[in-house]
Amino acid sequence: MENQHCPICKGHDLEIKLLGRRPSYYSCRSCGHNFIKSDKEKHEDSFLEAQNHYYGGESILLDDRLSIFENEIMKERFRVFGKFLPKGADVLEVGPGAGHVLKWLSRRGHQVTGVEHSQTLAQQLTDRHQLPIINAEFETYDFGESSFDTFCSFHVIEHVLDPLAHLIKAFEVVKPGGLAFIATPNADSWEQRAAPKLGPNFDAAHLHIFSPQSLQMACEQAGWQIVYQSTPESAGGWARVFSGLLRAIRQEDATETAGKYARSSSTAVRIIASIFQFVTIPSRLLQRRLGAGNEIFTVLQKPHNHV
Repeated sequence: MENQHCPICKGHDLEIKLLGRRPSYYSCRSCGHNFIKSDKEKHEDSFLEAQNHYYGGESILLDDRLSIFENEIMKERFRVFGKFLPKGADVLEVGPGAGHVLKWLSRRGHQVTGVEHSQTLAQQLTDRHQLPIINAEFETYDFGESSFDTFCSFHVIEHVLDPLAHLIKAFEVVKPGGLAFIATPNADSWEQRAAPKLGPNFDAAHLHIFSPQSLQMACEQAGWQIVYQSTPESAGGWARVFSGLLRAIRQEDATETAGKYARSSSTAVRIIASIFQFVTIPSRLLQRRLGAGNEIFTVLQKPHNHV
Protein backbone atom coordinates (compact mmCIF):
# COMPACT_ATOMS: atom_id res chain seq x y z
CA MET A 1 0.00 0.00 0.00
CA GLU A 2 2.45 2.60 -1.30
CA ASN A 3 4.79 1.70 1.59
CA GLN A 4 2.41 3.44 3.99
CA HIS A 5 2.74 2.60 7.66
CA CYS A 6 0.90 3.51 10.84
CA PRO A 7 2.44 6.65 12.41
CA ILE A 8 1.88 5.21 15.89
CA CYS A 9 2.83 1.52 15.88
CA LYS A 10 4.69 1.61 12.53
CA GLY A 11 2.67 -1.38 11.35
CA HIS A 12 2.00 -1.99 7.65
CA ASP A 13 -1.24 -3.95 8.01
CA LEU A 14 -3.54 -1.17 6.82
CA GLU A 15 -6.91 -0.94 5.17
CA ILE A 16 -8.44 2.03 3.37
CA LYS A 17 -11.82 3.30 4.50
CA LEU A 18 -13.77 4.90 1.65
CA LEU A 19 -16.38 7.31 2.99
CA GLY A 20 -18.12 8.82 -0.01
CA ARG A 21 -17.82 12.61 0.08
CA ARG A 22 -15.63 12.46 3.15
CA PRO A 23 -11.87 11.91 2.89
CA SER A 24 -10.52 8.36 2.82
CA TYR A 25 -8.63 7.11 5.86
CA TYR A 26 -5.95 4.53 6.44
CA SER A 27 -6.91 2.26 9.33
CA CYS A 28 -4.28 0.23 11.19
CA ARG A 29 -5.40 -3.30 11.97
CA SER A 30 -2.69 -3.64 14.63
CA CYS A 31 -3.40 -0.70 16.96
CA GLY A 32 -6.71 0.65 15.64
CA HIS A 33 -5.33 4.04 14.63
CA ASN A 34 -6.96 5.90 11.71
CA PHE A 35 -5.16 8.62 9.77
CA ILE A 36 -5.10 10.78 6.65
CA LYS A 37 -1.91 11.51 4.76
CA SER A 38 -1.73 15.30 4.43
CA ASP A 39 0.95 17.82 3.51
CA LYS A 40 1.62 20.73 5.86
CA GLU A 41 0.65 23.59 3.53
CA LYS A 42 -2.65 22.02 2.47
CA HIS A 43 -3.54 21.16 6.06
CA GLU A 44 -2.77 24.62 7.44
CA ASP A 45 -4.86 26.34 4.78
CA SER A 46 -7.93 24.16 5.39
CA PHE A 47 -7.53 24.26 9.18
CA LEU A 48 -7.26 28.05 9.35
CA GLU A 49 -10.23 28.42 7.01
CA ALA A 50 -12.31 26.22 9.32
CA GLN A 51 -11.12 28.09 12.43
CA ASN A 52 -11.97 31.46 10.92
CA HIS A 53 -15.43 30.20 10.01
CA TYR A 54 -16.13 28.57 13.38
CA TYR A 55 -14.78 31.35 15.61
CA GLY A 56 -14.62 34.52 13.54
CA GLY A 57 -16.83 37.56 14.01
CA GLU A 58 -20.02 36.79 15.93
CA SER A 59 -19.74 33.02 15.81
CA ILE A 60 -22.22 31.23 18.07
CA LEU A 61 -19.37 28.90 19.07
CA LEU A 62 -17.88 31.76 21.12
CA ASP A 63 -21.11 32.12 23.09
CA ASP A 64 -20.63 31.88 26.86
CA ARG A 65 -23.74 29.72 27.06
CA LEU A 66 -23.22 25.99 26.73
CA SER A 67 -25.65 23.73 24.93
CA ILE A 68 -27.13 20.81 26.86
CA PHE A 69 -24.64 18.45 25.24
CA GLU A 70 -21.63 20.74 25.79
CA ASN A 71 -22.57 21.17 29.43
CA GLU A 72 -22.51 17.40 29.88
CA ILE A 73 -19.02 17.19 28.35
CA MET A 74 -17.72 20.04 30.51
CA LYS A 75 -19.07 18.42 33.67
CA GLU A 76 -17.02 15.31 32.85
CA ARG A 77 -13.90 17.45 32.30
CA PHE A 78 -14.40 19.20 35.63
CA ARG A 79 -15.12 15.93 37.45
CA VAL A 80 -11.76 14.54 36.34
CA PHE A 81 -10.03 17.82 37.20
CA GLY A 82 -11.48 17.56 40.70
CA LYS A 83 -10.05 14.08 41.07
CA PHE A 84 -6.51 14.71 39.78
CA LEU A 85 -5.67 18.43 39.39
CA PRO A 86 -3.74 19.91 42.36
CA LYS A 87 -5.00 23.18 43.82
CA GLY A 88 -3.34 26.27 42.41
CA ALA A 89 -1.69 24.43 39.52
CA ASP A 90 -0.19 26.53 36.71
CA VAL A 91 -2.07 25.32 33.61
CA LEU A 92 -1.29 25.58 29.90
CA GLU A 93 -4.09 24.73 27.48
CA VAL A 94 -3.42 24.34 23.77
CA GLY A 95 -6.35 25.04 21.46
CA PRO A 96 -8.67 26.53 24.11
CA GLY A 97 -11.67 26.81 21.76
CA ALA A 98 -14.21 29.21 23.25
CA GLY A 99 -12.22 29.42 26.50
CA HIS A 100 -14.64 27.55 28.76
CA VAL A 101 -11.96 25.41 30.45
CA LEU A 102 -9.54 28.30 31.00
CA LYS A 103 -12.26 30.47 32.51
CA TRP A 104 -13.40 27.66 34.82
CA LEU A 105 -9.84 27.02 36.01
CA SER A 106 -9.09 30.72 36.46
CA ARG A 107 -12.18 31.19 38.65
CA ARG A 108 -10.85 28.43 40.90
CA GLY A 109 -7.50 30.01 41.54
CA HIS A 110 -5.35 28.46 38.83
CA GLN A 111 -2.84 30.48 36.83
CA VAL A 112 -3.87 29.85 33.22
CA THR A 113 -2.29 30.36 29.81
CA GLY A 114 -3.70 29.43 26.42
CA VAL A 115 -1.83 28.90 23.17
CA GLU A 116 -3.79 29.22 19.95
CA HIS A 117 -2.55 28.76 16.38
CA SER A 118 -5.36 30.82 14.82
CA GLN A 119 -4.72 34.56 15.03
CA THR A 120 -8.45 35.22 14.65
CA LEU A 121 -9.44 33.03 17.58
CA ALA A 122 -6.56 34.19 19.78
CA GLN A 123 -7.71 37.77 19.31
CA GLN A 124 -11.35 36.86 19.97
CA LEU A 125 -10.45 35.16 23.26
CA THR A 126 -8.33 38.10 24.38
CA ASP A 127 -10.91 40.73 23.43
CA ARG A 128 -14.02 38.95 24.67
CA HIS A 129 -12.77 37.16 27.77
CA GLN A 130 -9.48 38.86 28.71
CA LEU A 131 -7.73 35.50 28.71
CA PRO A 132 -3.91 35.33 28.44
CA ILE A 133 -3.47 33.78 24.98
CA ILE A 134 -0.22 33.18 23.10
CA ASN A 135 -0.80 33.25 19.34
CA ALA A 136 1.69 30.63 18.14
CA GLU A 137 2.14 27.08 16.95
CA PHE A 138 2.41 25.03 20.13
CA GLU A 139 4.96 22.53 18.87
CA THR A 140 7.50 25.19 17.82
CA TYR A 141 6.99 27.93 20.43
CA ASP A 142 9.67 28.34 23.13
CA PHE A 143 7.90 28.10 26.49
CA GLY A 144 11.04 26.99 28.30
CA GLU A 145 11.42 23.51 29.77
CA SER A 146 9.39 22.45 32.82
CA SER A 147 7.42 25.71 32.83
CA PHE A 148 3.94 24.45 33.81
CA ASP A 149 2.38 22.13 36.37
CA THR A 150 -0.32 20.93 33.99
CA PHE A 151 -1.02 20.66 30.27
CA CYS A 152 -4.47 20.40 28.67
CA SER A 153 -5.29 19.40 25.09
CA PHE A 154 -8.98 18.82 24.42
CA HIS A 155 -9.82 17.72 20.88
CA VAL A 156 -6.63 19.16 19.43
CA ILE A 157 -4.29 16.22 18.87
CA GLU A 158 -6.51 14.80 16.12
CA HIS A 159 -5.88 17.99 14.10
CA VAL A 160 -2.06 18.05 14.16
CA LEU A 161 0.18 16.58 11.49
CA ASP A 162 2.55 14.96 14.00
CA PRO A 163 0.74 13.89 17.19
CA LEU A 164 3.92 12.43 18.70
CA ALA A 165 5.63 15.84 18.39
CA HIS A 166 2.59 17.33 20.15
CA LEU A 167 2.94 14.90 23.06
CA ILE A 168 6.72 15.30 23.27
CA LYS A 169 6.40 19.09 23.40
CA ALA A 170 3.82 18.77 26.17
CA PHE A 171 6.22 16.48 28.05
CA GLU A 172 8.96 19.12 27.75
CA VAL A 173 6.92 22.04 29.08
CA VAL A 174 5.48 20.18 32.10
CA LYS A 175 7.44 19.95 35.34
CA PRO A 176 8.53 16.52 36.68
CA GLY A 177 5.52 15.00 38.43
CA GLY A 178 3.20 17.26 36.45
CA LEU A 179 0.07 16.15 34.63
CA ALA A 180 -1.49 16.24 31.18
CA PHE A 181 -5.22 16.00 30.44
CA ILE A 182 -5.96 14.91 26.88
CA ALA A 183 -9.28 14.21 25.16
CA THR A 184 -9.83 13.14 21.57
CA PRO A 185 -12.45 11.27 19.50
CA ASN A 186 -12.49 7.49 19.94
CA ALA A 187 -11.91 5.30 16.87
CA ASP A 188 -13.54 2.42 18.76
CA SER A 189 -16.77 4.30 19.45
CA TRP A 190 -20.07 2.72 18.48
CA GLU A 191 -20.89 5.85 16.45
CA GLN A 192 -17.80 5.44 14.29
CA ARG A 193 -18.45 1.73 13.80
CA ALA A 194 -22.19 2.04 13.13
CA ALA A 195 -22.38 5.26 11.11
CA PRO A 196 -18.92 6.34 9.90
CA LYS A 197 -20.34 8.54 7.14
CA LEU A 198 -22.65 10.42 9.51
CA GLY A 199 -20.69 10.66 12.76
CA PRO A 200 -18.29 13.48 13.64
CA ASN A 201 -15.03 11.51 13.64
CA PHE A 202 -14.25 11.18 9.94
CA ASP A 203 -13.71 14.81 9.03
CA ALA A 204 -11.20 16.51 6.74
CA ALA A 205 -9.83 18.44 9.74
CA HIS A 206 -9.23 15.21 11.69
CA LEU A 207 -5.88 13.91 10.49
CA HIS A 208 -5.74 11.27 13.23
CA ILE A 209 -8.45 9.31 15.01
CA PHE A 210 -7.03 7.40 17.96
CA SER A 211 -8.14 4.16 19.50
CA PRO A 212 -7.53 3.83 23.26
CA GLN A 213 -4.63 1.51 22.40
CA SER A 214 -2.98 3.83 19.87
CA LEU A 215 -3.33 6.87 22.15
CA GLN A 216 -1.73 4.99 25.03
CA MET A 217 1.12 3.86 22.77
CA ALA A 218 1.75 7.41 21.53
CA CYS A 219 1.73 8.84 25.07
CA GLU A 220 4.18 6.23 26.33
CA GLN A 221 6.47 6.81 23.34
CA ALA A 222 6.62 10.48 24.37
CA GLY A 223 7.67 9.53 27.92
CA TRP A 224 4.34 9.87 29.73
CA GLN A 225 2.91 7.47 32.29
CA ILE A 226 -0.80 6.67 32.03
CA VAL A 227 -2.63 7.62 35.23
CA TYR A 228 -6.23 7.30 34.06
CA GLN A 229 -8.09 6.54 30.85
CA SER A 230 -11.81 6.37 30.15
CA THR A 231 -14.12 6.52 27.15
CA PRO A 232 -17.02 8.75 28.23
CA GLU A 233 -20.12 8.76 26.04
CA SER A 234 -22.00 12.04 25.88
CA ALA A 235 -25.47 12.26 24.42
CA GLY A 236 -24.01 14.65 21.88
CA GLY A 237 -22.24 11.77 20.14
CA TRP A 238 -25.41 10.12 18.84
CA ALA A 239 -27.08 13.52 18.46
CA ARG A 240 -24.35 14.45 15.99
CA VAL A 241 -25.02 11.25 14.05
CA PHE A 242 -28.69 12.23 13.77
CA SER A 243 -27.82 15.83 12.88
CA GLY A 244 -25.45 14.43 10.25
CA LEU A 245 -28.34 12.46 8.80
CA LEU A 246 -30.53 15.58 8.84
CA ARG A 247 -27.81 17.59 7.09
CA ALA A 248 -27.45 14.86 4.46
CA ILE A 249 -31.21 14.88 3.81
CA ARG A 250 -31.25 18.68 3.61
CA GLN A 251 -27.95 18.74 1.68
CA GLU A 252 -26.42 21.15 4.18
CA ASP A 253 -22.68 21.75 4.52
CA ALA A 254 -21.39 20.56 7.90
CA THR A 255 -18.95 23.47 8.28
CA GLU A 256 -21.46 26.12 7.28
CA THR A 257 -24.06 24.80 9.74
CA ALA A 258 -21.72 24.10 12.68
CA GLY A 259 -23.63 24.45 15.95
CA LYS A 260 -26.96 25.02 14.21
CA TYR A 261 -28.82 22.15 15.87
CA ALA A 262 -26.94 21.81 19.18
CA ARG A 263 -27.39 25.51 19.96
CA SER A 264 -30.90 26.06 18.70
CA SER A 265 -32.87 28.45 20.91
CA SER A 266 -36.09 26.63 20.12
CA THR A 267 -37.88 25.38 23.23
CA ALA A 268 -38.98 22.26 21.36
CA VAL A 269 -35.39 21.44 20.38
CA ARG A 270 -34.19 21.90 23.97
CA ILE A 271 -36.95 19.63 25.28
CA ILE A 272 -36.15 16.94 22.69
CA ALA A 273 -32.44 17.19 23.56
CA SER A 274 -33.17 16.79 27.28
CA ILE A 275 -35.39 13.75 26.68
CA PHE A 276 -32.79 12.21 24.37
CA GLN A 277 -30.09 12.78 26.97
CA PHE A 278 -32.17 11.07 29.65
CA VAL A 279 -33.41 8.02 27.73
CA THR A 280 -29.93 7.20 26.38
CA ILE A 281 -28.29 7.02 29.81
CA PRO A 282 -28.29 3.17 30.05
CA SER A 283 -26.81 2.63 26.57
CA ARG A 284 -24.24 5.38 27.10
CA LEU A 285 -23.11 3.89 30.40
CA LEU A 286 -22.68 0.55 28.62
CA GLN A 287 -20.63 2.19 25.87
CA ARG A 288 -18.36 3.77 28.44
CA ARG A 289 -17.90 0.49 30.28
CA LEU A 290 -17.02 -1.34 27.06
CA GLY A 291 -14.50 1.27 25.91
CA ALA A 292 -16.80 2.37 23.09
CA GLY A 293 -17.75 5.90 24.15
CA ASN A 294 -17.35 8.76 21.68
CA GLU A 295 -14.31 10.24 23.43
CA ILE A 296 -11.04 9.06 24.94
CA PHE A 297 -10.14 11.03 28.06
CA THR A 298 -6.64 10.36 29.37
CA VAL A 299 -4.69 11.71 32.34
CA LEU A 300 -0.91 11.44 32.06
CA GLN A 301 1.97 12.11 34.43
CA LYS A 302 5.56 13.05 33.78
CA PRO A 303 7.79 10.84 35.98
CA HIS A 304 8.96 12.59 39.16
CA ASN A 305 12.54 11.46 38.58
CA HIS A 306 12.76 12.79 35.02
CA VAL A 307 15.70 15.15 34.60
